[in-house]
Amino acid sequence: MDNLAIILVFVSSFMHAGWNCLGKRVRPSGASFTLSVMLGMLAFVPLLLFYIDWLGEISREIWYLLILSGLFQAIYYLGLGQSYRFGDMSLMYPVSRALPVLLVPPVIGLLGWGAELSPGKWLAFSLIVSGCIILPLWHWRDIRWSHYLNSATAFAVMAALGITGYSVVDSQALMLMRALWPVEGVAFKSALLYLILQAVATCLWLVLFTFPFQKQRIEIVQLFACHRGALFFTGVAMFSTYSIVLAAMAFADNVSLIVALRQTSIPVGVLMGVFLLGERASSQKWWGTGLIVSGLILVSI
Repeated sequence: MDNLAIILVFVSSFMHAGWNCLGKRVRPSGASFTLSVMLGMLAFVPLLLFYIDWLGEISREIWYLLILSGLFQAIYYLGLGQSYRFGDMSLMYPVSRALPVLLVPPVIGLLGWGAELSPGKWLAFSLIVSGCIILPLWHWRDIRWSHYLNSATAFAVMAALGITGYSVVDSQALMLMRALWPVEGVAFKSALLYLILQAVATCLWLVLFTFPFQKQRIEIVQLFACHRGALFFTGVAMFSTYSIVLAAMAFADNVSLIVALRQTSIPVGVLMGVFLLGERASSQKWWGTGLIVSGLILVSI
């Protein structure tokens, strides 16, 4: 893998953990993440001017997948925002990022898009599950249902389900996008177009979910008045992060290496939660994070 690809992936990992940290710091909620997505989308939409001739070639199936992907993205952001309202980033971030690795393979298998899982993958999944179980504990004998059956965990699982959904949909949609323009060097451009359209779809779903409720509208207006700069930066970072990953893929022969390196965002997210947000740390939190990262890397390779 090219050194530039390695640098790009590390930059995207810090950016991903960074916008999560900023989102947690600025009154986290479904409303705040909705506003971030809206502001970030506005920054990327002008790029559609360069794709005017391409839009008419997009098939109806891709448009349907874009709408579905936007729905799952909206579920992800709403769940993530609410999980940060009720729980620590250093707990919720690893859970929401790791669970999709467990959830995507069964979904892919049911759809008939994936191969049979190897024993190594099952070992990796066991490590991830163990890490998620250990993560919220303060003492090794302190296993209680209250650590897991709470609002923060429920919304983190909601975010993970959103990630699972859009990951599966995006894999199919991007394959169809690449088939439309198979010319060498166009893959990144078509993926960027998909990213922009996905942002628009996500924004529309979030507006549909939040604006009918007066309390949500009032909160969005208040957030815009007081924190629009930070939330705009968060929104731009949300979409920029994945665009950087797409760029890195152009400089790597094996995409699985990109996937493996992206998992560095999990320990970075935990460190930011502990040292920047002042969240409590425990040896169990570090052990849980280590198991999750080990499992994710094993899955990737």
